[in-house]
Amino acid sequence: MRKEIYIALSTLGLVISLTNLEFFVTEHTEYFIVLLTALTIILLHKRTGGEYFRKIVHILCCLSLHMFYISFGFSLSLLFLSILVLLGSLAVEHIEKLSEIIKSTVVKFSRKDERPGYCALNLATGALLTLLLQYFTGFEYATLSIIISGVGDSIASLVGFHFGKHRLLNKSIEGAFTLFVVVSVMAYALVGYFSLIVAFISTIGELCSPIDDNITLPPLLYLLLYFSTLAIR
Repeated sequence: MRKEIYIALSTLGLVISLTNLEFFVTEHTEYFIVLLTALTIILLHKRTGGEYFRKIVHILCCLSLHMFYISFGFSLSLLFLSILVLLGSLAVEHIEKLSEIIKSTVVKFSRKDERPGYCALNLATGALLTLLLQYFTGFEYATLSIIISGVGDSIASLVGFHFGKHRLLNKSIEGAFTLFVVVSVMAYALVGYFSLIVAFISTIGELCSPIDDNITLPPLLYLLLYFSTLAIR
């Protein structure tokens, strides 16, 4: 995705968050601190790396964002993600100029087939897009959508990585089926049997996505949950 799009999205997020800024702290803050501590330890540990650890970091990032959201609210979460995407879009092209600790961490948890830093940037961008959708719809399932997509995509990637033998649109059928099952199970608590439709369309969207699915899957899942909830009502 072009740098200008990252900047435009982050700027929109900054404007919305700053014009609707509210600050509060809930009793859930301690859980956010625990998750953030675990994430930091994994990121900085010298022996971590590889596909398993990358997916653990992915899920922990999603969970940490959810706890940040319920601890500090929507506007601060949107502000945090907007700043993260803006700074990330500017820094990702200059990874070699960053400190050795940051550079090694970014490289260690990046995909082998993409430039270092873009995986994290795209994950933050997908989350930012989902929160922006929540702002315009008023439907408070943004961070839940991010968790479901993060868990589903991570488990599907691991299954595809180890057991994927049949390819479809450059993805493994085994991984796609796993995504369908995980999303169906996790979304069932929110939309009942509509979760099957949500999971099916999400899986097709992940297979056909022309850009990184970290960008497209969370907002797509959010919209599917939104329209499913409207249908139920």
